[in-house]
Amino acid sequence: MVGHFHTHTHYSILDGAMTVDQLIQKASDGKIDAIAITEHGNIFSAVEFFFKARDAGIKPLIGCEIYIAPGKLTEKNQDEKNFHATLIAKNEEGYRNLCLLLKIANIEGFYRKPRIDLKTLIEYRSGLIMLSGCLNGIIPRLIIEGKIDEAKKQSRRVQKALRERFLP
Repeated sequence: MVGHFHTHTHYSILDGAMTVDQLIQKASDGKIDAIAITEHGNIFSAVEFFFKARDAGIKPLIGCEIYIAPGKLTEKNQDEKNFHATLIAKNEEGYRNLCLLLKIANIEGFYRKPRIDLKTLIEYRSGLIMLSGCLNGIIPRLIIEGKIDEAKKQSRRVQKALRERFLP
């Protein structure tokens, strides 16, 4: 059985309480074959998770819940909130691109949190799969606000940009 694709541990400060060991134990107890780890804005747990999951016979999927700036990654507008999106590396190239995106997010896009923009994501999309994220993703947020047509428009826009790499 495949496990979750949006999982946080204690490496996601103030959002995850479970340690990597506890996650692996729960996955083993539940007979889960594969599970993704998607910390907020970092992949600090990746190495520990990769080896412990592999040793337990679980396929480790490395990802990150990234923050996407509503405009350009260098814009600093206090009134606009970042959107969330979940990225999962599907191969080694995806892992390298995820690392590059996080480097850019922390060096060029940092404003309260490490951020990228859609243009940067499109540039480094190869080898990555994007999920629409949690309730703070752009599409879920628009749906919650009752802006269904705008949510559909954004979904089509991201789908066009990322092609088969986007799973709404």
